[in-house]
Amino acid sequence: MEPVRHGSYLEVDLGLLKSNVELLRKSYDKNEILFMVKADAYGHGLISIVDFAFRECGIKEFGVATLNEALYLRDQLPEFTGEIYVFSELGLSFREHREVYLHKRIIPVIAC
Repeated sequence: MEPVRHGSYLEVDLGLLKSNVELLRKSYDKNEILFMVKADAYGHGLISIVDFAFRECGIKEFGVATLNEALYLRDQLPEFTGEIYVFSELGLSFREHREVYLHKRIIPVIAC
């Protein structure tokens, strides 16, 4: 007998998200928040989550996994003026990618 797969559903409470950001700011008022949104904001919708976090929570820095995610974010939200950090699949060996980082204000994170 094969196991039965049950679908799952997750709803993000944006009001609670905003409340949590405010609590972090009170607790760590001298720090900036780097909001990780890789993998389509962990399946919750990259554009809608970033748009909300930027406009409603004042988040100015976001982290993604790939350059393609960063480009998609810049293209879909041209009014977003904050920083985007790429944590993997940097592609820095390609001149075209290095140019994109410079001209689209995307920051590659290099770890050793």
